[in-house]
Amino acid sequence: MKPLNDAKKPLSLTFAIPDHPWVDGNDGGAVRIAMTVGRAGETPGLLQQVTQESSDEHREARDVVLNRREGEVFADLTIGADVAGAKPLKSNENLCAEGVKPHGMGFVLSREEAKSLGYEADGKLAKVIREYRNGRDLTQKPRDVLIIDLHGLSIDEVRNDYPSVYQWILERVKPERDQNREPYRRQNWWLFGRKNTDLRNSMNDIDRYIATVKTSKHRLFQYLSTETLPDSKLIAIAIAESFELGVEVDPISWTT
Repeated sequence: MKPLNDAKKPLSLTFAIPDHPWVDGNDGGAVRIAMTVGRAGETPGLLQQVTQESSDEHREARDVVLNRREGEVFADLTIGADVAGAKPLKSNENLCAEGVKPHGMGFVLSREEAKSLGYEADGKLAKVIREYRNGRDLTQKPRDVLIIDLHGLSIDEVRNDYPSVYQWILERVKPERDQNREPYRRQNWWLFGRKNTDLRNSMNDIDRYIATVKTSKHRLFQYLSTETLPDSKLIAIAIAESFELGVEVDPISWTT
């Protein structure tokens, strides 16, 4: 099938029947076959498909009625949209990413716990304490929780610049991470279990993104601020424009 798509040495199917009855006159065995004719170069072909079959008890052979269509015959022996040759759109690269996996419940804070760390009194803490949403927050009543996100910081920077946060994670995150089997998570215990580079890079130049629950009976989309960190149960789509959200949500309507 690959040579059909070879730009240097293209091969065209000039004739094809994808599903034809075949009866062996010697032993009466009956099978279904496909027949193709190939030609070097790019040229249109003829596709014939069996629309009706008939036979009688006195002979094994079958009479068939064929319809015919002309055009480019694809590798899956069809004419029309080249589904088998479909390729990902480059414009969609790096638009979608899974949310974060903290790998430590101590990162998650209630509103009151965040206040006890000085979240509302010290504006600097807004850089490392962020709104946090998971799948249930989108489909049910939000939990109103926040999360400590120390991405890009060394442990010395955390200790010196955010001492209350450092003490919190030292007591509530490090003991759990010390038991983790993965060396990276043990050694970088103050950071999330994964860096989520694609997710973070995709949100650099936008102020909101589309979020949807990864596994859900109904596909729902809604906007979240880029100040809000999505959980791994969410898929974040780095698109801020309302038009694209409308395309995702609204069904196609036909007018005459």
